[in-house]
Amino acid sequence: MERALRATTLWLYRRLGSDYRWIPVVVELGASLVIAVIAVALMLNYFPGVSTGRVIAVLAVTSGAVAIGVLIAQWRAFRHLGPVYAWWDARAPDTELSVSAWDAATNHTKRSFQANSMWVALITLVPTVVFTTIELRQHWWAGVVIAVSGLVPFAYGTAISYAAGELLLRPVVADIAAKLPVAFDFQANGLLVRKRLKLMLPIFTSFVGFVVAALMSRGRGATGLIEGTAAAFGVGILFSFELTVLMGRSVTGPIAELRRGVGRIASGDYATRVPVLTSDELGELSHDFNQMAVGLAEREQMRDAFGTYVDREVVPLILSGRYPQDGVEVNVSILFLDVWGFTEFSEGASAPEVVRALNDLFETVVPIIAAHGGHIDKFLGDGVLAVFGMPEGYADHADRALGAAIELAQTVNRDDRSFRVGVGINTGSVVAGSIGGAGRLNFSVIGDAVNTAARVEAATRSTGDGVLVTAATRDALTRPAELIPRDTVAAKGKREPVTVFAVPGLEADFDAESSELASGSQAPGGVQTAPADPR
Repeated sequence: MERALRATTLWLYRRLGSDYRWIPVVVELGASLVIAVIAVALMLNYFPGVSTGRVIAVLAVTSGAVAIGVLIAQWRAFRHLGPVYAWWDARAPDTELSVSAWDAATNHTKRSFQANSMWVALITLVPTVVFTTIELRQHWWAGVVIAVSGLVPFAYGTAISYAAGELLLRPVVADIAAKLPVAFDFQANGLLVRKRLKLMLPIFTSFVGFVVAALMSRGRGATGLIEGTAAAFGVGILFSFELTVLMGRSVTGPIAELRRGVGRIASGDYATRVPVLTSDELGELSHDFNQMAVGLAEREQMRDAFGTYVDREVVPLILSGRYPQDGVEVNVSILFLDVWGFTEFSEGASAPEVVRALNDLFETVVPIIAAHGGHIDKFLGDGVLAVFGMPEGYADHADRALGAAIELAQTVNRDDRSFRVGVGINTGSVVAGSIGGAGRLNFSVIGDAVNTAARVEAATRSTGDGVLVTAATRDALTRPAELIPRDTVAAKGKREPVTVFAVPGLEADFDAESSELASGSQAPGGVQTAPADPR
C-alpha cells in the first residue's frame, strides 16, 4: 500500500511539475471532509430521533466549515513554500537556494500545522458546534460536550493530514535533495520520532475508543457522549502510554546509538562500533554501520600509509581525479636540494648510519618546504625535488620557493651540522601527471625546468653558494628580494648557458675537488650534470 502511494505521488509529480503544489491541498481537503463526516455521524448517533434532514444539514454545515478552515490554512501555508517555488523557477539553482528550498519542503508540514491548527480548529468546531446544538435543540451545556468530544476526531484528522502532507511532499524533497551538496548545513528542525510516537499513539487509540463508544452508546444523548468521550480518551491515554514508552525506547534507542556512533566516526574515531540489539531493520542498520566503520578504518590506514610514501597534500589530489590522466601543463617553481660531499660520507659510514643521517636531515627539510607551501615530489638518494605552485596554483610560487631555500640554507648549513646542502631553484613550465606503467604510477612533474633546477643546484658546489636561482625565477618573484649575479652555468643539453643569482650571506665552504661534481653527478632522469665553467 505504502509503496503504491509513493509510486503514485512520484508519477503525479513528474507529470505535473510545479502544478503538483495543488495535490496536497486536494488530498488534505478530501481526507479532512471524510473524517469530519464520520465524526459528526458518530456524535449524532448519541441523540435519538434526529431526522434525516437535520442530519444532512449538520453534515453540510460541518463540511463547509471544514472546507473553509482547510483552504484558509493551505492559503496561509503557501508562504512557507516560497523557496520551493523559487527553486522550481530557477533554471540552475545555486547551493544556497537548494538548501533553502529543501528546508522549506521538509519542514513545511510542521510549520504549517504549528501556525494554522488553532485557526482551523476554531473555524471548524465553532460553527459546527453552534449549529448542531441549535439544530438538535439541545441545552447550551450539550454544545460544550459536543465541542469537547469533537476535539478527539479533530486531533485524529490533524494527525492523518500531517502524515499525508509529509508523504505527498516526498517527491519534491527528493528532487531538491538530488541537487544538494553532500556537506550542506543540516539542521534537525522536523518532528522527532519520539515525539511522533508520543502524539500519534494516544490520538489513534483515543479515536478508536471514540468510534467504539459511539457505536455502543446509541441514543444516550449528551450524557452518553461525554461519558463515551471521557472513556475513549482515558483508555486511549492509559493503554497507549506504556506502549508509547516501550516503542519509543525500542525505536529511538538504537537510533540514538547510531547518532552517537556517527558523531564519533565524524571526529575520526574509526574504532567505533554500535551494539546490534535487534534482528529487524534497525538491527540491520546497526550491522551495516559497523561494517562501514571497518571499511573506513581500513581506508584511513591506507591513506596514512600512502601519505607516508608521498606528500600528504597530493593524496587527495590523486584520489579526486582532478588532474587528467594525460597530464596537464602548469607553470611552477622547482626546488632541488642535494647534500655536498655525501658520497665521501657514505663510503666511510655503515648503512644504518647513512639512513639515520639522511632521515635526520629530511626531518628538518620536509617541514620547512611544507611550511612554505611546497610539495615533495620525490627523494633522490641524498637529494630532494620539491614543487611550488602545484597542486595549489599559488601566484607567488617563486617567492615561496626562494623563502624555503633561504630557510633551508640557514637551518642546515650551520657549524653544528654535519652536512652542507646546496639548493637550486628554477621556474618554468612542466607537465604534471601520473607517470609509470604496469600498474605502478608516480604523480610527478617532468620537463626541462626540472632538469635545469638540478643543474643549478649542482653549480652551488663551484660557486660556494647555499642557494642559486635562475633568471626565470628572479623574474617570477612578486616581492623584492636581494640577489647578486653569479657566473653563468653551462647546462648540458642547452645551447646557451644559464644565468644564475645567489642570495648574499648564505655562502658556504666547499671543496670542489672532493665533491660529486668533480666526477659528474646524476640529475633526475639519469642525465649527467656538466661542471660549471669556473671562469
